[in-house]
Amino acid sequence: MALMMVVGLAACSYTPPTLVSEQVGEVVNVKSYSETKRNLVAGLAGGAAGGFLGSKIGGGSGKKVATTVGAVGGAAAASQAASYEVIYFDYDVRLESGMVMRFTKREEQGRFQPGQKVVVATFSDGSRRLN
Repeated sequence: MALMMVVGLAACSYTPPTLVSEQVGEVVNVKSYSETKRNLVAGLAGGAAGGFLGSKIGGGSGKKVATTVGAVGGAAAASQAASYEVIYFDYDVRLESGMVMRFTKREEQGRFQPGQKVVVATFSDGSRRLN
């Protein structure tokens, strides 16, 4: 059994891509935009908590209404409270060959300015990274 687990884990091993080439380029355009992300788990938990609290109010059909309103209100409030904004930057980079490539990075991954020299790294899996 232990041997099967070792063999199974070996088959799932990850080999990171290797660097194939690097090209020098220049940032020619920068555009920023943002997205609001919502936390689904917080919304579900808020809905459950609101529904539970609502179920403690009233009796009969009023209790059903209070439970529903509590669940919807709790989900909305928790989802709003747990939302956050992510800022992205699109960078258009002109390589020495003249080709222009677009890269999207999150704000915390660093910023580049128009006119700045950069390096575009290409990896064995076909991915590219802006450095």
